[in-house]
Amino acid sequence: MDRVLIACPTYEGMEYCFREFIEKLRDLDYENHKIVIFDNTRTKGFFRKIRKIFLDIKVIYDDTKEKENMKRLISSRNKILDYAIEKNFDYILMLDNDVMVPKHLLKTLLSFNKDVVSGLYYCPFRRQGKLVSLPVAYKAISQKEFDMLKEKGKLPKYAEKIEHVMRHLNKKELQQPLVEVFAPSGGCLLLSRKAFTSGARYGREDFPKEIHPTDDIYFFNRLRERGFRLYCCPKLLCKHVIGGKYAGNKGIHPLTN
Repeated sequence: MDRVLIACPTYEGMEYCFREFIEKLRDLDYENHKIVIFDNTRTKGFFRKIRKIFLDIKVIYDDTKEKENMKRLISSRNKILDYAIEKNFDYILMLDNDVMVPKHLLKTLLSFNKDVVSGLYYCPFRRQGKLVSLPVAYKAISQKEFDMLKEKGKLPKYAEKIEHVMRHLNKKELQQPLVEVFAPSGGCLLLSRKAFTSGARYGREDFPKEIHPTDDIYFFNRLRERGFRLYCCPKLLCKHVIGGKYAGNKGIHPLTN
């Protein structure tokens, strides 16, 4: 049976959902795994608290000197990759702290035998002044689609290149058991050893500020550069508890326009 590292970055702002998150991990129906949490909170108070309460979970303090929250997250993601390499795991299940996984998630993702594959969760986005719940998984648009949108004046002002534009999975794609994507749901992502030892790392793209690029988009681009194909299982739904995470953004995903 493959050895799986189940890992997640966290910080004190995720305390509102931390207990539920751990309970879901304990309920997974796959035995050969180890749960490791990397806490990048600026002080050690939250680290000491969760280490004391959750005695069966390994908690590591990420003592990064980075001050910006995104850079601290990137630090923890990359330290998870390093930990999996050092400890010789076969897979990483890379999670977000607010993604509550179903019991069968790990077995299902492993059954696809893919190097990069995710489950799926939804998030509120603002579209034309309205809030809509959309899947956090994306397809790239074609050059023909990009040119057509540009000709009709329907591209956002910041979209200077085709890589600045991606679309959510559509209804037909959401009915498929497995779909190849431009960007899967990075908060419930399974990576094979081939993928996480490839040299691909988390970071941040130099995109226009309006796009609010995330750490996982950078990582997915680096994986594609190395020849990996990325997949999502749309029917493997996870509960997304975002109430506290995006409180400063009125509960809306930052990748909105």
